[in-house]
Amino acid sequence: MGLTARSPPSSRSRCQGAGILVAGSRTLVNALKRHDVIDEYRLMIFPIVLGSGMRLFDETADATTLKLVDTHSLEDGAVILTYQPARSIAGG
Repeated sequence: MGLTARSPPSSRSRCQGAGILVAGSRTLVNALKRHDVIDEYRLMIFPIVLGSGMRLFDETADATTLKLVDTHSLEDGAVILTYQPARSIAGG
């Protein structure tokens, strides 16, 4: 999984336009999600089913509505799905 995130509100003035790309780190992804700073999710789906593993996202009482904004198929059958939170779409 990859994602891009805005800088936290307290640091936006000194990081104007800067973003973060996270590839992997379940812990960091969930921390950024809790602070509502994720602008885009890029999920790579591979054509294999595993019988176990950790969930990418922590359980939460609230849902995050996502809008599919791009898809890309790879030769090996994997796909990259790019989503943006609905608030990013509505806010411009």
